[in-house]
Amino acid sequence: MDSSPCSNDPEKIRKRMSRDGYLFFRNLLDKNKVKQARTDYIDILKRYGYVPQKSTAPKWTGKDYNSQELLPESTSTNCKVGKRVARLKSIRSLSNSDELKEIFQKLFGGPLFVWKDNPERVRVFLPGKDTVMVAGQQAPRATPAHQDVYFLRDCYNEPPFCTAWIPLMDIDKSVGGLIIMKGSHKNGLYQHFMHSGDQRLIPLNESQLQEWKKEGAESVDGKTLLKGDEQWVRSDLYEGDLIIFHRSTIHAGLPNVSNLIRLSSDFRYQLRGTPTVWEGRHTLGYAFKFRSDVRQQVDSLGIKGPIMDKIMLRMQFLEGPSRKKNYTITGRIKELSQTFKNA
Repeated sequence: MDSSPCSNDPEKIRKRMSRDGYLFFRNLLDKNKVKQARTDYIDILKRYGYVPQKSTAPKWTGKDYNSQELLPESTSTNCKVGKRVARLKSIRSLSNSDELKEIFQKLFGGPLFVWKDNPERVRVFLPGKDTVMVAGQQAPRATPAHQDVYFLRDCYNEPPFCTAWIPLMDIDKSVGGLIIMKGSHKNGLYQHFMHSGDQRLIPLNESQLQEWKKEGAESVDGKTLLKGDEQWVRSDLYEGDLIIFHRSTIHAGLPNVSNLIRLSSDFRYQLRGTPTVWEGRHTLGYAFKFRSDVRQQVDSLGIKGPIMDKIMLRMQFLEGPSRKKNYTITGRIKELSQTFKNA
């Protein structure tokens, strides 16, 4: 449902967010800022051979992800494209645009805390339906169903943030884009599954759930399961459109089966002065490097199975790095391993 008619009415947009778990605005953002961000990203992709030199659109040359050059979630520390993107003024300008800030101020009812990792949050999905290796883990080319709060919380609080999902290009069914489960933010934390350190996240149906369980996947957190009568919503998206969704709203990426590289951004904001989590205060590159270091140390210690999955969730997302003087990643992994064995 298009929320554009009530974009100037704070009370109405809060009621819609409370009811549906998302807001959808047509043509709300400055198209010039979106276009500049896209153009700058395409220029970087051309440098590494993912887009033809003469193309003004993100047409795909057929070159696949390269762990040194490009990953679906590129950061300043995990690949060359991400390092260049982190320097783009156009991405910073878009994430700090007046249009975005104004709508979030109306939603939250006050001044904003803008997450520090926003300038790196550009997603790039090459066409295809298979998986890709990311930081030593098999990852799908389309983001599985999940709730942001599963990743972005800690052991003590749930930060009251919302996500702004922005298409950096026109997106139709063939390009994929975003699907949202309407009203899912009301049902608490759904069961999220892992298997040997790989995030499976939320199964879309009973068949997929049973398939995962046969493979050895286990729920590492959450209680709610899908019932089968959920309402998924999507729309073709255009330059200037904006989707805002609640931290507990289930959403997923659709496969890109076009000849274009899908580009989008997902920025996060919350009311200033409210509790946040460690990732909101650090760059995405910093967070990604820490998570990669955790995975490498878990592998080097030979930890596998459910204990591995519990350690990965706890350290990579819920805890994050510690400022304690004697803290080491290896030491913390060993502590948690013993704790989970004794539980």
